[in-house]
Amino acid sequence: MSTQHADVFKGGTVVAVADVGNASAGVAIFVLKRHAPAHLLLAARQYVPLGRTEATLEALYTECGAVIEQIAKEYAVKFPGGKRVQAVHLIVHSPWIRSKTVRMESVFADETIVRGGMISSLARSILAQEHEYEHAEIVEKSIIRTEVNGYVTKKPEGKRGNSLAVSALLSACDVSLRGRLEDMVLLSFGVHPVIHSGAAVLNALVAQGICVEDATVVDMTGESTCITSIRSGLIVGEQIVPEGVHSIVRRVAGTGLPEETLALIRMVSDGRGDDAACEAVKTAMSNSEPELARLFGEPCATLAAKRRLPNQLYLLTHPDLMPWFTQFFSRIDFAQCTLTLQPYTVLPLTARVFDAAITLSSPSMQDSGLLADGILVNSSMQDEI
Repeated sequence: MSTQHADVFKGGTVVAVADVGNASAGVAIFVLKRHAPAHLLLAARQYVPLGRTEATLEALYTECGAVIEQIAKEYAVKFPGGKRVQAVHLIVHSPWIRSKTVRMESVFADETIVRGGMISSLARSILAQEHEYEHAEIVEKSIIRTEVNGYVTKKPEGKRGNSLAVSALLSACDVSLRGRLEDMVLLSFGVHPVIHSGAAVLNALVAQGICVEDATVVDMTGESTCITSIRSGLIVGEQIVPEGVHSIVRRVAGTGLPEETLALIRMVSDGRGDDAACEAVKTAMSNSEPELARLFGEPCATLAAKRRLPNQLYLLTHPDLMPWFTQFFSRIDFAQCTLTLQPYTVLPLTARVFDAAITLSSPSMQDSGLLADGILVNSSMQDEI
């Protein structure tokens, strides 16, 4: 192992992260150190083929198993003298996982000093009163906010107040699906994974200042899109749209090949395509937008019926669709849903957004989803490394 790599490992903890969407799976190896950016050593992602419309879950298992095995072998070959993988975090996204934020408050008769036991007692009460999710399916139950007298505080113990409130993130995942994913991780890394939801990643991005506390997030994956409303740093609403990268590309492709169409979409979006094929795709993109505006507008309206959506919109999607949908959500009139009655201001969550929080072994490592996962894992493990 080179001196450069030895310096990377010195004093660090090696962590693997597996990211499972609804039509892709990615794996990364990070080195984490106290009070330092996470360092990304290796990363790879496999996509379910664009033409695949049936048995998506089985196809996803295949891609997931393949990319986990690939990265585990690559790590062993490239870093033979490196540390073993000491922890594995498995991030599961919708529709395979469901998440919600639950708040519970205790009001005291007299001013009271907050003790740790009070916080854990409130957290247990949240779980005890949970009836929507089967307890066997709950994979994540984490406190994401505490308030004393209605004010948010990161260190509530020892403070005096007349009330204490706890907000917790609960996530539930199908037992069979979770078991198969855990087995894949164990087979390649020999470590039982800690499971998180995509919602936990969003919470971490807000907590670390990468996303503002009032935001709309559009996470477009293979066959669906999750639209999330975040207010004051907490997820307050979520809608799943049965339209994603695969279905959008198929709309544009028509009778053409989806893989070729995806490449042409990127060329058109970047202003690099001027031949007949690009013109045909450009026309098909334009023709699809009214229906896409309806498909995304209706769930936005559903969320806005309870509380209007923040204007700052963060976008996560396949890199070849990022330019198009950055323009789409900026240009299409969703103003009736937003807080200021103005169009969305769109920030694509590309790799450059994470520059200050993640260092890269190679500039080619541009997987935004895995970089966002690294933010969550680094922040959650600071007390353990």
